[in-house]
Amino acid sequence: MNPNLTIVISRLNGTENGTFAVWVIDSPLPEGFTHQQIVWLRELTTTWLAWQEMFSPEQKYTITGVADSSNSIIETEFLGNNNTPYSTKLMQQLGVSLWQWLWSGDIRRSLEQNQSFALGRQSTLRVRLDIRDPDLIPVPWEIMLSTTSKPAISVNQQLLFSRTTTDVGILKLKETTPEKLKILLVVGEKKAFSLEQDEAETLKEIFQAASANTEIDILL
Repeated sequence: MNPNLTIVISRLNGTENGTFAVWVIDSPLPEGFTHQQIVWLRELTTTWLAWQEMFSPEQKYTITGVADSSNSIIETEFLGNNNTPYSTKLMQQLGVSLWQWLWSGDIRRSLEQNQSFALGRQSTLRVRLDIRDPDLIPVPWEIMLSTTSKPAISVNQQLLFSRTTTDVGILKLKETTPEKLKILLVVGEKKAFSLEQDEAETLKEIFQAASANTEIDILL
């Protein structure tokens, strides 16, 4: 059985400046249990808003108690390489920023200790993220990555990542929330790991036949 590391994120009671409590509630190692306070920074909100403009323009989510930047255009080291598409750089920027925010201090040490423990047993560490604040539910935690040369946590072969949501209020959505299920099929360059064009078209027809309220786009 894979060892399990469960992290809980909840807003710190009595604070209004975006301070969150992060603590480990399940760890195979006694020294892995720890907790700390983390403040959601305005710079992270800027990147989060820029990500939404690119990938979810119908919605705008912010973090209560954190200033909403009127300009979500970001200029960082990740945006300096013109050979990489802006969408990819933006994905990397938010992924690295989320990783640095969550996996810091004692929480990072707990992850590293548990990873070493799992490797010693020749098993995979199961990482579970329990989000208990509605503002943090829409955040794409699955794209977290330690550096741009590393895979996102959701596809990291050394980690089994999942997240859940408990003990939170109802997330307030805009009335214009799209009702369609939107699917993006990505056709890559490496044939060993990608769909052919005709295969993607076949999948698109299958999805559309299953539900008339589905919108499918194919990205080459």
